[in-house]
Amino acid sequence: MRDENVQMSEAHENDHSLLDEVAFEALSGYSKKIVWKKEQLRNLFGEEFYNQYIRVGILVEDDVLDCDDGRVAEFHAQYIVEIPINCLNLNKSFKECEESNIVLHSGLTLTFLSTLENMQIEMEKDGERQKPKSLSEEEIKAIFKYVIRSRTFKTLSFEGCLLPITLSSDSIPADMQSRDIKVFWNDYGYILNLQSGVWK
Repeated sequence: MRDENVQMSEAHENDHSLLDEVAFEALSGYSKKIVWKKEQLRNLFGEEFYNQYIRVGILVEDDVLDCDDGRVAEFHAQYIVEIPINCLNLNKSFKECEESNIVLHSGLTLTFLSTLENMQIEMEKDGERQKPKSLSEEEIKAIFKYVIRSRTFKTLSFEGCLLPITLSSDSIPADMQSRDIKVFWNDYGYILNLQSGVWK
């Protein structure tokens, strides 16, 4: 007889449509948040599903102190839940960076993701001749500004596109250098020298 905990765990792994929906809304910018009150998600997912997501690390609980305005400030602890989105793979879906957000070909907008660590942009071919699409220095600069908003960001990679041979120092935020963020051009096996702006 199989262990009931194993069966329950498998059920939670196989049936996660509600979690997918919540994460997608956060990623697409519909809800514009990735933090919720604990009771909201417990009511949405159910007690067993919620506890399982906490155990495996899909959801993370943090204590937050709130201060209400008034003659006497009252502090209270409140649980919030965050769905961490660490990796973003844009497979032929990237359209442009606009006002510090990423816009996809579908029209969806990806807002700031505070837990983002790695992002890969794979461009679709341009036109009937299926030539690699070129990204300008201004477009790359906008992408840099998007990713460094996450304090945990580590790696950015490009694939299936043409990039400028060199980037000016103005296009590379100083914060990228101090945090030693890696930028790869996968098609040629290049890595960007953040000091000189030259691929090597």
